[in-house]
Amino acid sequence: MSHVLVFGAGRVARPCVQHLLKDPGMRVTVVDMDPSNLSRVLENHPRGEGIVADAVKEARELILRTNPDLVINLLPAAFMFPVAKLCVEMKKHMVNPSYIKDDMKALDGAAKEAGVTLLCELGLDPGIDHMSAARTVKFIRDRGGRVESFRSVCGALPSAEANTNPWGYKLSWAPSGLIGASKRDAKVLLDGVVHEWPNGETYEHVYLEETDPLGWFEIYANADSLPYLERYGIPEAKTIYRGTIRYVGWCETVVAMNALGLVETDGQDFSG
Repeated sequence: MSHVLVFGAGRVARPCVQHLLKDPGMRVTVVDMDPSNLSRVLENHPRGEGIVADAVKEARELILRTNPDLVINLLPAAFMFPVAKLCVEMKKHMVNPSYIKDDMKALDGAAKEAGVTLLCELGLDPGIDHMSAARTVKFIRDRGGRVESFRSVCGALPSAEANTNPWGYKLSWAPSGLIGASKRDAKVLLDGVVHEWPNGETYEHVYLEETDPLGWFEIYANADSLPYLERYGIPEAKTIYRGTIRYVGWCETVVAMNALGLVETDGQDFSG
Protein backbone atom coordinates (compact mmCIF):
# COMPACT_ATOMS: atom_id res chain seq x y z
CA MET A 1 0.00 0.00 0.00
CA SER A 2 1.32 3.45 -0.95
CA HIS A 3 1.67 6.08 1.75
CA VAL A 4 1.34 9.83 1.17
CA LEU A 5 2.31 12.43 3.76
CA VAL A 6 0.46 15.75 3.37
CA PHE A 7 1.83 18.88 5.05
CA GLY A 8 -0.96 21.37 5.73
CA ALA A 9 -4.73 20.94 6.05
CA GLY A 10 -5.86 24.33 4.78
CA ARG A 11 -8.53 25.21 2.23
CA VAL A 12 -7.00 23.35 -0.70
CA ALA A 13 -6.17 20.18 1.24
CA ARG A 14 -9.55 18.45 1.54
CA PRO A 15 -10.18 17.81 -2.20
CA CYS A 16 -6.61 16.54 -2.55
CA VAL A 17 -6.81 14.18 0.43
CA GLN A 18 -10.29 12.89 -0.38
CA HIS A 19 -9.21 12.19 -3.98
CA LEU A 20 -6.22 10.17 -2.75
CA LEU A 21 -8.36 8.17 -0.34
CA LYS A 22 -10.61 7.02 -3.18
CA ASP A 23 -7.76 4.68 -4.13
CA PRO A 24 -8.05 1.53 -1.96
CA GLY A 25 -4.30 1.07 -2.23
CA MET A 26 -3.57 4.47 -0.68
CA ARG A 27 -2.96 5.50 2.91
CA VAL A 28 -2.75 9.21 3.78
CA THR A 29 -1.26 11.01 6.77
CA VAL A 30 -2.05 14.72 7.17
CA VAL A 31 -0.15 17.13 9.43
CA ASP A 32 -1.59 20.39 10.71
CA MET A 33 -1.44 22.44 13.91
CA ASP A 34 -5.25 22.70 14.08
CA PRO A 35 -7.11 19.46 15.00
CA SER A 36 -10.35 20.81 13.50
CA ASN A 37 -8.62 21.19 10.13
CA LEU A 38 -7.54 17.54 10.29
CA SER A 39 -11.08 16.40 11.10
CA ARG A 40 -12.53 18.40 8.21
CA VAL A 41 -9.99 17.10 5.72
CA LEU A 42 -9.91 13.41 6.75
CA GLU A 43 -13.59 12.86 7.74
CA ASN A 44 -12.59 9.88 9.95
CA HIS A 45 -11.53 7.85 6.93
CA PRO A 46 -10.11 4.45 7.98
CA ARG A 47 -7.03 4.88 5.78
CA GLY A 48 -6.42 8.44 6.92
CA GLU A 49 -4.40 9.60 9.91
CA GLY A 50 -4.05 13.09 11.36
CA ILE A 51 -1.04 14.37 13.27
CA VAL A 52 -1.23 17.61 15.25
CA ALA A 53 2.22 19.16 14.75
CA ASP A 54 4.12 22.06 13.21
CA ALA A 55 4.98 20.71 9.76
CA VAL A 56 7.54 23.48 9.20
CA LYS A 57 9.57 23.04 12.37
CA GLU A 58 9.12 19.27 12.63
CA ALA A 59 9.30 18.27 8.97
CA ARG A 60 12.39 16.06 9.30
CA GLU A 61 11.04 14.21 12.36
CA LEU A 62 7.64 13.74 10.68
CA ILE A 63 9.18 12.25 7.54
CA LEU A 64 11.35 9.92 9.63
CA ARG A 65 8.36 8.92 11.76
CA THR A 66 5.94 8.19 8.91
CA ASN A 67 8.38 7.08 6.15
CA PRO A 68 6.09 8.09 3.25
CA ASP A 69 6.48 7.21 -0.43
CA LEU A 70 5.54 10.79 -1.34
CA VAL A 71 5.29 14.16 0.40
CA ILE A 72 2.60 16.60 -0.76
CA ASN A 73 3.51 20.05 0.52
CA LEU A 74 0.41 22.26 0.83
CA LEU A 75 2.03 24.75 3.21
CA PRO A 76 2.27 28.43 2.20
CA ALA A 77 4.61 29.12 -0.73
CA ALA A 78 7.41 30.39 1.53
CA PHE A 79 7.87 26.83 2.79
CA MET A 80 8.15 25.24 -0.64
CA PHE A 81 11.95 25.33 -0.82
CA PRO A 82 12.81 24.29 2.77
CA VAL A 83 10.60 21.18 2.53
CA ALA A 84 11.85 20.38 -0.99
CA LYS A 85 15.48 20.64 0.14
CA LEU A 86 14.74 18.30 3.02
CA CYS A 87 12.97 15.83 0.71
CA VAL A 88 16.00 15.73 -1.58
CA GLU A 89 18.28 15.06 1.41
CA MET A 90 15.97 12.30 2.66
CA LYS A 91 15.29 10.92 -0.84
CA LYS A 92 11.53 11.46 -0.76
CA HIS A 93 9.52 12.56 -3.79
CA MET A 94 7.59 15.81 -3.34
CA VAL A 95 4.59 17.49 -4.98
CA ASN A 96 3.84 21.20 -4.51
CA PRO A 97 1.32 23.44 -6.32
CA SER A 98 3.24 26.74 -6.04
CA TYR A 99 5.35 28.71 -8.50
CA ILE A 100 8.94 27.56 -9.09
CA LYS A 101 11.41 30.22 -7.92
CA ASP A 102 15.21 30.43 -8.31
CA ASP A 103 15.88 28.54 -5.07
CA MET A 104 13.80 25.60 -6.32
CA LYS A 105 15.57 25.65 -9.68
CA ALA A 106 18.88 25.36 -7.85
CA LEU A 107 17.74 22.00 -6.42
CA ASP A 108 17.36 20.44 -9.87
CA GLY A 109 20.81 18.84 -10.06
CA ALA A 110 20.77 17.49 -6.51
CA ALA A 111 17.24 16.09 -6.97
CA LYS A 112 18.19 14.25 -10.16
CA GLU A 113 21.34 12.88 -8.53
CA ALA A 114 19.27 11.62 -5.59
CA GLY A 115 16.64 10.13 -7.90
CA VAL A 116 13.99 12.38 -6.38
CA THR A 117 11.08 13.87 -8.35
CA LEU A 118 10.05 17.41 -7.41
CA LEU A 119 6.75 18.08 -9.18
CA CYS A 120 5.60 21.70 -8.84
CA GLU A 121 3.12 24.20 -10.31
CA LEU A 122 0.23 21.74 -10.17
CA GLY A 123 -2.82 23.80 -9.28
CA LEU A 124 -5.33 25.66 -11.42
CA ASP A 125 -2.91 28.47 -12.21
CA PRO A 126 -0.15 27.44 -12.36
CA GLY A 127 -1.05 23.88 -13.32
CA ILE A 128 -4.04 23.12 -15.51
CA ASP A 129 -3.04 26.06 -17.73
CA HIS A 130 0.39 24.45 -18.28
CA MET A 131 -1.17 21.18 -19.42
CA SER A 132 -3.56 22.96 -21.76
CA ALA A 133 -0.68 25.03 -23.17
CA ALA A 134 1.55 21.99 -23.74
CA ARG A 135 -1.26 20.17 -25.56
CA THR A 136 -2.02 23.17 -27.76
CA VAL A 137 1.63 23.89 -28.62
CA LYS A 138 2.17 20.22 -29.51
CA PHE A 139 -0.92 20.31 -31.75
CA ILE A 140 0.55 23.30 -33.62
CA ARG A 141 4.07 21.88 -33.80
CA ASP A 142 2.88 18.49 -35.11
CA ARG A 143 1.35 20.31 -38.06
CA GLY A 144 4.49 22.28 -38.84
CA GLY A 145 3.20 25.50 -37.32
CA ARG A 146 4.83 28.27 -35.30
CA VAL A 147 3.40 30.14 -32.32
CA GLU A 148 3.40 33.89 -32.95
CA SER A 149 1.34 34.85 -29.90
CA PHE A 150 0.38 33.00 -26.73
CA ARG A 151 -2.33 34.22 -24.35
CA SER A 152 -3.79 32.23 -21.48
CA VAL A 153 -6.27 33.46 -18.87
CA CYS A 154 -8.02 31.64 -16.06
CA GLY A 155 -9.49 32.17 -12.64
CA ALA A 156 -11.63 30.46 -10.01
CA LEU A 157 -14.82 32.49 -9.68
CA PRO A 158 -18.18 31.95 -8.00
CA SER A 159 -20.93 31.11 -10.48
CA ALA A 160 -23.47 33.83 -11.17
CA GLU A 161 -26.06 32.46 -8.72
CA ALA A 162 -23.39 32.17 -5.97
CA ASN A 163 -21.91 35.61 -6.64
CA THR A 164 -23.47 37.12 -3.53
CA ASN A 165 -20.97 39.70 -2.26
CA PRO A 166 -19.66 43.05 -3.59
CA TRP A 167 -16.21 41.57 -4.32
CA GLY A 168 -17.48 39.09 -6.90
CA TYR A 169 -15.13 36.58 -5.32
CA LYS A 170 -15.02 33.81 -2.72
CA LEU A 171 -11.87 32.33 -1.21
CA SER A 172 -10.91 28.80 -2.22
CA TRP A 173 -7.29 29.16 -1.06
CA ALA A 174 -5.31 30.82 1.73
CA PRO A 175 -6.46 34.42 2.39
CA SER A 176 -2.82 35.41 2.93
CA GLY A 177 -2.02 34.16 -0.58
CA LEU A 178 -4.68 36.41 -2.06
CA ILE A 179 -3.33 39.40 -0.12
CA GLY A 180 0.18 38.61 -1.35
CA ALA A 181 -1.04 38.47 -4.94
CA SER A 182 -2.35 42.02 -4.55
CA LYS A 183 1.29 43.21 -4.49
CA ARG A 184 2.67 40.70 -7.00
CA ASP A 185 5.09 41.75 -9.74
CA ALA A 186 4.06 40.99 -13.32
CA LYS A 187 5.95 40.83 -16.60
CA VAL A 188 4.65 40.15 -20.12
CA LEU A 189 5.86 40.32 -23.72
CA LEU A 190 3.57 42.21 -26.13
CA ASP A 191 4.53 42.46 -29.82
CA GLY A 192 8.19 42.00 -28.96
CA VAL A 193 8.24 44.58 -26.14
CA VAL A 194 8.66 43.58 -22.49
CA HIS A 195 6.27 45.28 -20.07
CA GLU A 196 7.06 45.07 -16.36
CA TRP A 197 4.63 46.08 -13.62
CA PRO A 198 6.09 45.77 -10.10
CA ASN A 199 4.44 45.83 -6.70
CA GLY A 200 0.84 45.38 -7.82
CA GLU A 201 0.94 47.81 -10.76
CA THR A 202 -0.50 45.05 -12.97
CA TYR A 203 -3.96 45.93 -11.58
CA GLU A 204 -3.64 49.34 -13.25
CA HIS A 205 -3.22 47.66 -16.67
CA VAL A 206 -6.50 45.77 -16.85
CA TYR A 207 -8.53 45.08 -19.97
CA LEU A 208 -12.08 43.84 -20.50
CA GLU A 209 -13.11 40.74 -22.40
CA GLU A 210 -16.55 39.33 -23.14
CA THR A 211 -17.12 35.61 -22.63
CA ASP A 212 -20.40 34.61 -24.22
CA PRO A 213 -22.88 33.90 -22.67
CA LEU A 214 -21.42 34.84 -19.26
CA GLY A 215 -20.80 38.53 -19.92
CA TRP A 216 -17.84 40.84 -19.39
CA PHE A 217 -14.79 40.15 -17.22
CA GLU A 218 -11.56 41.89 -16.24
CA ILE A 219 -8.16 40.44 -17.11
CA TYR A 220 -4.81 41.40 -15.66
CA ALA A 221 -1.29 39.98 -16.07
CA ASN A 222 -0.35 37.27 -13.60
CA ALA A 223 3.28 37.10 -12.35
CA ASP A 224 6.17 36.67 -14.81
CA SER A 225 5.11 35.24 -18.17
CA LEU A 226 8.53 35.37 -19.84
CA PRO A 227 10.03 32.09 -18.51
CA TYR A 228 7.22 30.22 -20.26
CA LEU A 229 8.64 31.06 -23.69
CA GLU A 230 11.29 28.45 -22.88
CA ARG A 231 9.13 26.14 -20.76
CA TYR A 232 6.42 25.94 -23.41
CA GLY A 233 8.99 25.63 -26.19
CA ILE A 234 7.83 28.72 -28.11
CA PRO A 235 10.92 30.99 -28.29
CA GLU A 236 9.66 32.44 -31.58
CA ALA A 237 6.57 34.00 -29.97
CA LYS A 238 6.48 37.81 -29.95
CA THR A 239 3.68 37.93 -27.39
CA ILE A 240 3.22 35.89 -24.23
CA TYR A 241 0.60 36.88 -21.66
CA ARG A 242 -0.57 34.74 -18.77
CA GLY A 243 -3.48 36.48 -17.09
CA THR A 244 -6.08 36.15 -14.35
CA ILE A 245 -9.80 36.68 -14.95
CA ARG A 246 -12.10 38.39 -12.42
CA TYR A 247 -15.54 39.97 -12.29
CA VAL A 248 -15.63 43.65 -13.28
CA GLY A 249 -14.58 45.97 -10.44
CA TRP A 250 -11.97 43.70 -8.89
CA CYS A 251 -8.89 45.53 -10.19
CA GLU A 252 -10.20 48.99 -9.32
CA THR A 253 -10.78 47.78 -5.77
CA VAL A 254 -7.29 46.25 -5.44
CA VAL A 255 -5.69 49.46 -6.76
CA ALA A 256 -7.58 51.46 -4.10
CA MET A 257 -6.60 49.01 -1.36
CA ASN A 258 -2.95 49.18 -2.42
CA ALA A 259 -3.07 52.99 -2.43
CA LEU A 260 -4.53 52.99 1.09
CA GLY A 261 -1.90 50.53 2.34
CA LEU A 262 -4.55 47.99 3.38
CA VAL A 263 -2.55 44.98 2.17
CA GLU A 264 0.83 45.91 3.67
CA THR A 265 2.35 43.35 6.03
CA ASP A 266 4.00 45.91 8.33
CA GLY A 267 2.23 48.32 10.67
CA GLN A 268 0.33 51.25 9.15
CA ASP A 269 -0.78 54.53 10.69
CA PHE A 270 -4.38 55.29 9.68
CA SER A 271 -4.94 58.13 12.15
CA GLY A 272 -7.01 60.98 10.70
